[in-house]
Amino acid sequence: MLGDAKRRGLRVWVSLGSCFSGQAPAQERVMDLGALRKSYRRDEEAFEEKHLASLNPIKQFSVWFEEAMQCPSIGEVNAMCLATCTRDGKPSARMVLLKGFSQSGFRFFTNLESRKGKELDSNPFASVVFYWEPLNRQVRIEGSVEKLPEEESEQYFRSRPKSSQIGAVVSHQSTVIPDREYLRKKNSELEEQYREVAVPKPPYWCCSATSVLGLELGTGTAFTPKVLWLAAESYMPAQRTGGDTS
Repeated sequence: MLGDAKRRGLRVWVSLGSCFSGQAPAQERVMDLGALRKSYRRDEEAFEEKHLASLNPIKQFSVWFEEAMQCPSIGEVNAMCLATCTRDGKPSARMVLLKGFSQSGFRFFTNLESRKGKELDSNPFASVVFYWEPLNRQVRIEGSVEKLPEEESEQYFRSRPKSSQIGAVVSHQSTVIPDREYLRKKNSELEEQYREVAVPKPPYWCCSATSVLGLELGTGTAFTPKVLWLAAESYMPAQRTGGDTS
């Protein structure tokens, strides 16, 4: 398998812990991506405080979210990168779907037995990033995370297609399985088991919400300045921050 991957030009890391030490292995060609860049908007097109539709960060996010929904080039406007961290500082990130937002926070659903679920249990803080490339916009949110009432999780679970409900039961995230055939067989068994009855919501499947301790808006300009709120309730941009111009 590894030999086939190499023949197709794919780079394979067997173990990040054993293969990656911060330096390229001897005699390995490093792919130089320094010239891989695009032209961003000019400074005069930069997003300024005067362009804010609202001083309330959640309302401003709502305006940008609505505009992203109207952009046909964005496939999943509610896709976001959720970053969590262990108690001892080891980070991990993955893409999840935003399932609602309000002044109280940003909602998503997770498996409590997954890596992110366990990390949030021991360290209930997270960062979320939305990147809408066709609009040259990104939003970064930081805050604490808490589980919402069981009724809300149950209500949303019932609104999902039955195939998705069964999928949540079949898939024990972040656990080792023999092969994909194991999942197919388990899925078929549960489809038959719940053909005429409701699928029970797994106890480990729940709705969580990130309360907003900080929200940052960024646009793709030559100097990439950002508008930052340090607390959602402040309703006043706290400061502008410089961005990476690489």
